[in-house]
Amino acid sequence: LQRALAKAKQKDEGEKEQRAQDLRSEFEELKKQAQEGIQAIRKPKKTEKTKDTGILLEIATPDLHVGKLAHAAETGRRPYDVKVAIATFNRALDALIERTSHYDVSEILFVCGNDLFNSDNEDNTTTGGTAVDTDGRFFKTFRHTRTMIVQAIERLRAIAKVQVLICPGNHDRQTSYHLGDSLECYFHNDPMVVVDNLPNPRKYVEWGRVLLGFCHGDEGKFNDYASLMATEQPEAWGRTKFREVHCGHFHSLKTVEKHGVRTRLLSALTEADSWHAHQGYIGAIRQAEAFVWSKREGLLAEVFFNEDAQEPIITTTEIK
Repeated sequence: LQRALAKAKQKDEGEKEQRAQDLRSEFEELKKQAQEGIQAIRKPKKTEKTKDTGILLEIATPDLHVGKLAHAAETGRRPYDVKVAIATFNRALDALIERTSHYDVSEILFVCGNDLFNSDNEDNTTTGGTAVDTDGRFFKTFRHTRTMIVQAIERLRAIAKVQVLICPGNHDRQTSYHLGDSLECYFHNDPMVVVDNLPNPRKYVEWGRVLLGFCHGDEGKFNDYASLMATEQPEAWGRTKFREVHCGHFHSLKTVEKHGVRTRLLSALTEADSWHAHQGYIGAIRQAEAFVWSKREGLLAEVFFNEDAQEPIITTTEIK
């Protein structure tokens, strides 16, 4: 018995040491990338002052779930991993930018978060502790996702001033906050980028006669979000005429209008994993959206990108 206990203890210590080595290697890689990034820090690009056209472009790509692993043989759907998620996001952003390029935009509202990450820690669980199917290591996923978002903001700031609104989800509440903090540091000296990383559960943006509210949708009741807007933003409510609340979480499209306030559930870009397939939560159209807002007239246009209409993205590490 003593030999068995000693052997088990030795095995446990060996696993702990291996995990510690893995973490040290991961941190060293992050430090190396940080040092390279510091050496390559760019000076803020000079941009010409433009007139206020009164047009706001909202980019909405909720529930990307970078880090999710979906095996097509299990789900009956397309495969999904970190590489696929990033490629999906990039072609969605390409399409939304191209399809709204004829608008003379004054400012861009980039809503970031809403379960951007599939897990919230290196144990591969959500914020609430639910284990999820995960592709790769947490730190690598964070680094690749951060790079993806920085590159997206760089593209958007070449069009107009960008307001980045961090909206955490139930999968990534802490990680989204850390991402927002990283973005604040990266763009701190750039007048063309403003990051809202406040940890409040609901956020609001006023644009002329437009009032927009944002939350993930996992907390509170869907039918209460309109009245919460009036309660939490009474002065902005009085100044505005066109009001909407945008949520994610449910991976499906729904719009309810009550007393002049539209509350929308937005579609998701992610694929179903094994759990969703077993529960029957499949078949929703995978979409990203852009909204074009006028300070005077409210919503001018909705533009969609439909991922299911595109050719599947195949990676070299796809599981057969």
